[in-house]
Amino acid sequence: MVKKLLGDAVREERLRRNLSQNSLAEQAKISLRTVSDIENYIGNPQLETLYAWQLTYIFP
Repeated sequence: MVKKLLGDAVREERLRRNLSQNSLAEQAKISLRTVSDIENYIGNPQLETLYAWQLTYIFP
């Protein structure tokens, strides 16, 4: 349930900002694989990754 909510939120925000997965990965300084895994409900991102996204993308 949490993975789906997170994956959907990341994908929606990425698309809202007109970013590719690769662009998001570069801007967030994480791997493309991490972005893909999260959006496909596979990933378990580290807390530091989520915190960085919160500051950069969710609550700019």
